[in-house]
Amino acid sequence: MERYTNLLIICLISLYFIKPCYSQFQFISEYCIDTNGNYTANSTYHNNLKFMLSSLTAQANLSLFNNDTVGEGFDQTYGLFMCRGDLSVTQCHDCVVEASTTILKKCPTEQEAVVWFNQCMVRYANYYIFSLFKEAPMVYAWSSQNVSDPETFGEIYSKTVDDLIMQSAYNTSSLGYATGQANVTLFEAVYVLAQCTPDIVGSQCERCLRVALRNMGGCCGTKRVRLAMYLPSCWLRYDQIPVVGEFEVSAASTPSSISSSNSFDAKPSSSSLPPPSSSPGNKFTSYCRYFQRIGKIWAVLDFE
Repeated sequence: MERYTNLLIICLISLYFIKPCYSQFQFISEYCIDTNGNYTANSTYHNNLKFMLSSLTAQANLSLFNNDTVGEGFDQTYGLFMCRGDLSVTQCHDCVVEASTTILKKCPTEQEAVVWFNQCMVRYANYYIFSLFKEAPMVYAWSSQNVSDPETFGEIYSKTVDDLIMQSAYNTSSLGYATGQANVTLFEAVYVLAQCTPDIVGSQCERCLRVALRNMGGCCGTKRVRLAMYLPSCWLRYDQIPVVGEFEVSAASTPSSISSSNSFDAKPSSSSLPPPSSSPGNKFTSYCRYFQRIGKIWAVLDFE
């Protein structure tokens, strides 16, 4: 009896000190590709895929990028994950767990698929995908809010993003990850993130990011407050609030000039298509871990 009383006291103390739980992992989109065939439940390919995703999840405890191969012949599966460069390995692991679960749910039969979260990506296929630049499919993510001066914003952004593309592609010590910022006005700034999978660092990385930049221009120019392109091999994103360190950024700390509820809308595309003028906002769900033996605290944040 005393044991259970002590456990109850621990739980109550834990709940007292718990801070509000903000969602960590924002789901962007998935792409299920059936042109390379499908698999059936509990088939050899399906079992290889589940084992491979479990292996990637374990590796995410050690690094922000890795790949793996499981099986032989026609049932062989190739997979990789990449986490945003500012994440800890613990955050990366948790994001890859969620992404792996999501990709199996949303793409239950396709032998090739990719899922993007704001913080990580998981991708698999039934053919060799490592060290190869792939630009499609791609996903746009944008806000409906526009910047105050698109021309000035565009000039400063263009210079900033060009420098970051070169850093991401050719600074080998950064493993394909680069961030930067520049002042637009006294009260406005632009924050940019460029990231490639580390296995394509170099000319392939530059090419991937320039494809992303070109499609961002074709989509929306530089009039949006925030805009991102997610490709299988790279990401490019800009915002008027800090892009990285979002685990520490709450709505209360967001500059008053930017609407914190104005989240990304997303549209998957296998080619260069502009996003629609309006779209329902993404809903994303995650959890904050707190004394895992006691349980999980869930938070659902809906953005419009």
